[in-house]
Amino acid sequence: MSPTNKDLFMKHLIKLLCLVLLFAGTSETLQAQRGRGRKTVVVKKTPHKKVVVVKSHPHAYKRNKVVIVKKRPVKQVAVLPAGYSTIIYKNGTYHYHSGRYYKTSGTSYVIVNAPRGVRIKTIPPAHKVIIVNKVNYYYYQGTYYTKDSSDYEVVNPPVGAVISELPEDNVEEITIDGNTYYEHNDYLYKKTEAGYEVTGKLED
Repeated sequence: MSPTNKDLFMKHLIKLLCLVLLFAGTSETLQAQRGRGRKTVVVKKTPHKKVVVVKSHPHAYKRNKVVIVKKRPVKQVAVLPAGYSTIIYKNGTYHYHSGRYYKTSGTSYVIVNAPRGVRIKTIPPAHKVIIVNKVNYYYYQGTYYTKDSSDYEVVNPPVGAVISELPEDNVEEITIDGNTYYEHNDYLYKKTEAGYEVTGKLED
C-alpha cells in the first residue's frame, strides 16, 4: 500500500472510530434522558392470599344455627311496684324497681333486659360480686354492672363469668350444633360443674 493510500486509509479509520464513539455516547445520553423521572415499582407477589374475618365479638355464635328448645317466657304485670323510678334512655322509657326493668306493653308492663349503658345509683343488696380479668362486676338477675365513684353502669356480660343460677326472666333454652345453651340478652350461658358460665354472644 502506497504512503498516500495508507494515509487515506488511516484517516477513514479514524473517522469511522470517531463516528462509532459518537454514536455510542449519543445512545447512552438518550437512554439516560429517557430514564429520568421514571419511578420503578417492585410488586412482590405472594403465593397465597390471606382472608381475615373480623368479628365484632371474639366469641360470636351465628343465629342461623340456633334451634329453640324452650321459648323465653314473657312476664307481664298489670301494675308497677310501688316506689319504681322512670328512666329515659336513648329515646326509650324504662321503669326500674329492685333490679328489674319494665316497659309499657299495651295496658300492662313487661319485664325487659336492662339497656346497656344505663346508670343507676343503687342496686339490690342481694347482688353478687364477680371478678373477671381483675375487674369487679356487680351482678343481679342477669344484669352486670361496673361501678365508679357514684353510679352503677349496665355493661355486657364478661365471657368467663360464672353464676350459680340462671336469671328468672327472659331466658331461652337453645341448641347450637347440638350443644345446649341458655340465652339471655343476646349472651349465652353453658351449664358447668361450677354453675352457668358466659361463653359468648349471639350475632347475625
